[in-house]
Amino acid sequence: MDSKNNSLVLTSHSRLANWLILNHNRQQNQKKAWETPNILSISSWLKNVWLGAWPDQYLLSKIQSESLWKKIIQNDVYIKKLSVIHKESLTGQAFKAYTLVNEYRIMLNKKNFLETTETHSFFKWTKEYNKQLLEWNAIDESSLMDRISKFIDEGKINLPTSIIFKGFKNKTPQLQSLLDSLERKNVK
Repeated sequence: MDSKNNSLVLTSHSRLANWLILNHNRQQNQKKAWETPNILSISSWLKNVWLGAWPDQYLLSKIQSESLWKKIIQNDVYIKKLSVIHKESLTGQAFKAYTLVNEYRIMLNKKNFLETTETHSFFKWTKEYNKQLLEWNAIDESSLMDRISKFIDEGKINLPTSIIFKGFKNKTPQLQSLLDSLERKNVK
């Protein structure tokens, strides 16, 4: 980061980041020029940091991830009996569930997913999804925070001296791991 005070504001979503920038600009309207504040959504920051670290894995976009989930679900023999509307709904729900599995670090043990046909199907889809990511040498956005935490620990990322987090309601285990990595590198 090249700004004088070398700080960063990370928000839980892009709407909040845009609002904070707009609010800052309104407060500066008496001046002829001012420095743009370093405010980003956490997802934007993670993507920027990932690309700046010259990773050896490709980052799938949300659309690419959802498309892969859709393909996996549509190829499931059990699911072929369902209507198109149900398949679309399943794709969205599976994508969200996979994100939560990563955020909360839920272990994907087969024995944990044998309760119902739905949970067993989700387990199969997740295995297929991860297999495809491995074949493509790719990651998706739900695992990006973990990868960045690892890069931070390995010293592969230039960090600001301080980061302010705004708009976060829950501190997931995944977010806590990122905070721990930042703390180990003395980021305030």
